[in-house]
Amino acid sequence: MLLCMAAVATLSSCSKDNEDLIIGKWEVVKYTEIENGIATERDNHIGDIWEFKTGGIMSSGGDNITYSVSGNSIVFMGGLMSGTIATLTKSKLVLDLVSPLEPEETRHIELKRK
Repeated sequence: MLLCMAAVATLSSCSKDNEDLIIGKWEVVKYTEIENGIATERDNHIGDIWEFKTGGIMSSGGDNITYSVSGNSIVFMGGLMSGTIATLTKSKLVLDLVSPLEPEETRHIELKRK
């Protein structure tokens, strides 16, 4: 029984850790669009600053959008963009995002903490 309780505590703390660890300013260092297996680098996004704030607001380029984190999943704007947190450390964030409007295209975004 103790083992089960420890496992549940570990799983819920992982989710909370991602929610807490993502808070702050991040700079886009790599932005790749992958469509039908073909990867295209998008330099126009390099240097963009994304600021994840408590309360589920992310600011970038003067725009504020909602986001939520649950475990390794992230959802923006109530589902208009969602995906996986592939990596999240104190200094690095890697997201793989898909929009239901363009399900054949994945956005692989690498960010470093500012």
